[in-house]
Amino acid sequence: MVKTYRYDLIIKLLFVFSITEAFISCSNRPSIPQSKNTETVNKTPGIDSAVIVDTPIYGYRFKIIGNFSADGNRDTFYEHYFSLRDNKETNKFYSGEEDIYDLDSIASEKKVISFFLSSNPDLDTLHAGGVFGPLFIKNEGDLDGDGGDEIGFVPSLPQLSSVNHYHILSLKHKKWIELYSFEIREWELPPIPNTGRSYGMLGSDGFYHVFDDSLNNAITQNLNKFHDLLKKLNNGKIRVKTFSEEAFDTTMVIDLKKLKY
Repeated sequence: MVKTYRYDLIIKLLFVFSITEAFISCSNRPSIPQSKNTETVNKTPGIDSAVIVDTPIYGYRFKIIGNFSADGNRDTFYEHYFSLRDNKETNKFYSGEEDIYDLDSIASEKKVISFFLSSNPDLDTLHAGGVFGPLFIKNEGDLDGDGGDEIGFVPSLPQLSSVNHYHILSLKHKKWIELYSFEIREWELPPIPNTGRSYGMLGSDGFYHVFDDSLNNAITQNLNKFHDLLKKLNNGKIRVKTFSEEAFDTTMVIDLKKLKY
């Protein structure tokens, strides 16, 4: 069954992240808007031979701005979710489909790739997405002291588990490289506007859909302010919030200048 307007989840998340602008009455839950513009998707054989006809949901697109090439100029990277099968930008979700593995099969059949292109054509393509695009991405500023901004992101994975990694990327000699990554839980991340994954005690339990503009604006503001997992220190050092075998929730100080890459 489609989970429309996961008010309980969204309100809890917004409360945790100090978003108080939006209040929603649980007694008036509108249904998902119906559209005549539907799309038929054949699921991968062997997974489910049924054919679904549901309203495509475009999904949120990130953009990041910063001085990534250390030349003093600010460039913008725009997220793309592109179907090689259809040769066009495509939707991430469907109104009537919540099973993560079925959506992964649909994305596979559509031959979807997720990436970021810059407003500056001289900059390298940024591959920081995952099966449904990134769950989170941010300009972390100049973390290693080379004059260029680094990017932190979490990819979306075809899994029910909430275990994931936060990746720190840097543009070196016109190519993106990974400086460091550390383990996180996806439920630590702020919600994404429009449609995103919801989480229960054991991991992901489906998707939420938000069609209220004021609430989506509040979610966007909260998303842009989020900085709970990584803090810049001095001299190329960072403090990260992570998980380890010894501790469920811990912090570590990492010296990026001493890492080999």
